[in-house]
Amino acid sequence: MPQAALPDLPLLRAGRMNATLRAADGGRGAALWREDEAGQRIDVVVPMGDGAYEPTQWPKAGIYPLVPWSGRIRDARFPSGGRMIAVEPHPGSPHAMHGFGHRVPWRVVALSQDRAELRLDHEPDAAPVHGWPWAFRATQRLRLDPRGLEIAIEIVNSGDRPMPAGLGVHPFLVAGPADHVRFRATGLWTTDAEGCALSLTERPGLAAQRASGFAAAGETIQYGGFGGEATLRRADGLVVTVTSAPPLDFLVLHAPAGTPYACLEPVSHAADAFNLAANGIAGAGARHLAPGEILAGRVRIALD
Repeated sequence: MPQAALPDLPLLRAGRMNATLRAADGGRGAALWREDEAGQRIDVVVPMGDGAYEPTQWPKAGIYPLVPWSGRIRDARFPSGGRMIAVEPHPGSPHAMHGFGHRVPWRVVALSQDRAELRLDHEPDAAPVHGWPWAFRATQRLRLDPRGLEIAIEIVNSGDRPMPAGLGVHPFLVAGPADHVRFRATGLWTTDAEGCALSLTERPGLAAQRASGFAAAGETIQYGGFGGEATLRRADGLVVTVTSAPPLDFLVLHAPAGTPYACLEPVSHAADAFNLAANGIAGAGARHLAPGEILAGRVRIALD
């Protein structure tokens, strides 16, 4: 018998680590924080407020899933299976952005003190507004421990024909202008002014170090061959480490100046990967899942 959906989860707890979820608001982790020995709250991600959630104007807070793709799709169109697929563009932009999994309700299907499982079932006939003509099931399994949060995310093609797919995790880490980000990668993607990837420049052994608010007007940088570990060293002494493994071996660094956050986003492909692959550009990470095939990744956000 199918398990009945549980209500939204108010709190996960493990030692002094805490997390809250808002499953109905795009399957988001709403907050992640640690209590110090004096009981003071130290936020790791920017907490979501308690106000109403607007799906097309998502808050710059929390942690959200990127499914069934990440980044942009240029002009909200791409070829697949001999036809042109038109998906819903982001309001105010010609491009589709960050999938649509973070704009629709998820269900909490399992729950304990330190774990939760969220699920999203997409049926094309039930949600035609998004324009995604393939059926899929996406799952997030979240596990909290005394040092951090692990998110296992997957998407399975639940339809009867091949489906393009991608995924990722998008955390808004608390950060200030004196904080620094460090990681290793093997390549740097050139992008246009609107964030669509154009070409990959191989740079083996690239060690990136950035101040969190490094660009006067804000900047988003896409890396290939992510080494699997990125650290954010905060001025208050906290070190936040984001780790992942293939297929989440691309990294997006989004750190606008003057904002209270820096995003370190492990993802499975470059922005606009479906169009890049159709144009013969290798290495963009575009994938097609056969019926029943699963694409799965894992991201951990831990404190030192």
